[in-house]
Amino acid sequence: MEECQNMGLTKSIGVSNFSRKKLEELISTAKIPPAVNQVSQFAVSDVTTHCFCHQSSTRTRSHDATTS
Repeated sequence: MEECQNMGLTKSIGVSNFSRKKLEELISTAKIPPAVNQVSQFAVSDVTTHCFCHQSSTRTRSHDATTS
């Protein structure tokens, strides 16, 4: 995905349902950090992940798993 972004094929890279631990691992090795972490609306209450996203400039976006 980083190569696609470098080629101009995508504006940003995002992840879905990443915990704080997974985000830390990704950010420690990625050249381009994710722009957004899309999580279930119920996971938004995970304060540690939400705070880490804020600190690492990764936006948090919630989705409702019951809708299509």
